[in-house]
Order: sequence, then C-alpha cells, then structure tokens
Amino acid sequence: MTLYVGASAPVASDFIVSSRYGETDAVSGLPVVAPDLTEVTSAEWEVALPRGETTTWSVSIVGDPASTELVTRRIHVSTDLPRAGKYTVRALLTTPGGIVRSEPQVIVVLAFPLGNYHGHSAIHGSTERGV
Repeated sequence: MTLYVGASAPVASDFIVSSRYGETDAVSGLPVVAPDLTEVTSAEWEVALPRGETTTWSVSIVGDPASTELVTRRIHVSTDLPRAGKYTVRALLTTPGGIVRSEPQVIVVLAFPLGNYHGHSAIHGSTERGV
C-alpha cells in the first residue's frame, strides 16, 4: 500500500487479517494455534514509524468477520503520516483470551504525489530542470 505524507480523511487504509488455522509452523513443525476471528471484540493498529517511534491507531472492524478473516480500517488523520518512509503496521485484536497480534504489514509513505494532482497546476512533480 502506498500513501502520501499528511494523508487524511477521506483517505482510509484496510488491514485484512487472515487466520492461519490448520497450517503448520515452518520452524517448529507444530500446528498453528489461531483465534476464531468472530470472537474479536475490538482492534487497533500498532505502528512503527520510519525513525523507530511507535504509536497506536484506533481502527474499526468492517463488516461481519468470518472465523478465518477480519477487515480492520483506519480513516487517516493528518498527523498519522508525518514523514516519508516505511511504516510497519501490526493489528492488535482483542479477544476473550487476550490480545492477539497479527503478522506485520508495510505501508510505504511518499513525500508528495507525483504528476498532476487533481488537476492543480501548483502541485506537480517533474524531473525537468530549467536552464
């Protein structure tokens, strides 16, 4: 997923969590113990920013979760993405048994949109240089 510095509503990001129920762990060879995602009561995202700071974002659960898939959504605010770089995101799912952390995903944040942004001539990226 790619976003831009300062992106805010109506810009939203979805994080789809899939249960690995029935799979075998590649390292231990043991069955993966995965939660029933219909039991998730709330969620948030744990985010590592490009310079290493961490924060937590509130998110909503979208639709009715299935036992093996759940969609979480963040409607961004302008302070979410303060700088360009890679943001590592992990969903924190609240279940009756406690917090379950997902595998991380990466959001790439660019400094500014390239090309002609919404037809606004003042916001334009180019590699051309005047002489």
